[in-house]
Amino acid sequence: VTVVGNNHSIDGNTQFRPFFIAGGEVALENLSLAGGLAQGGNGGPGAGGGLGAGAAVFVDAGGALRLKNVAFLGNTAQGG
Repeated sequence: VTVVGNNHSIDGNTQFRPFFIAGGEVALENLSLAGGLAQGGNGGPGAGGGLGAGAAVFVDAGGALRLKNVAFLGNTAQGG
């Protein structure tokens, strides 16, 4: 799959991660990824929280990502 943004922006609105790539090959071209949020879980007594990773893009072990002319702006990964 190839996503060509024509210099547009995809915004997570500080509420979600714009892309989760579970498998296959994905190419992102000519776009900005802004305001992505990967919020991990809070740990409790004796327990760790869930991992907050991949604020704009998370690529799982079965996936592959190619970037061309992509800007990352104001993305946050936290928690865990």
